[in-house]
Amino acid sequence: MLNNKEIYDTSATDKKLGIAIKLIDKDSNVIAKEYLKNTLVKIVTVVGFPLGACISKVKAFEAQKAIMDGADEIDMVINIAMLKDGRLDRVLSEINDIKSACEGRLLKVIIETCMLTETEKITMCDILSKSKA
Repeated sequence: MLNNKEIYDTSATDKKLGIAIKLIDKDSNVIAKEYLKNTLVKIVTVVGFPLGACISKVKAFEAQKAIMDGADEIDMVINIAMLKDGRLDRVLSEINDIKSACEGRLLKVIIETCMLTETEKITMCDILSKSKA
């Protein structure tokens, strides 16, 4: 988590180097957006980090709040336990619910492949192909 001066300093570097995205914690979206106004740098925030083990409605709220505070894109972490428990319909539903909360903005889905078996990776690819993300 960066303090205001660090956000300002890194944002200045982002502008200078023409960085495409700035991944920032949810509490810093407003500040980063202000520092990066009139640039092409997009603000990206992650919801459900690190293991996706929070309630789906909380992730959706985090996404909505991040967008209200200036996020241009949302990254979400799937609920790994849901996948491993075989609750595939819930995994798909959660992705679609969060996509709806993104109000048309890009949603990227983090699947933490290092924690998944080959079969689970294939299953997630299938789920993602059926999702709105």
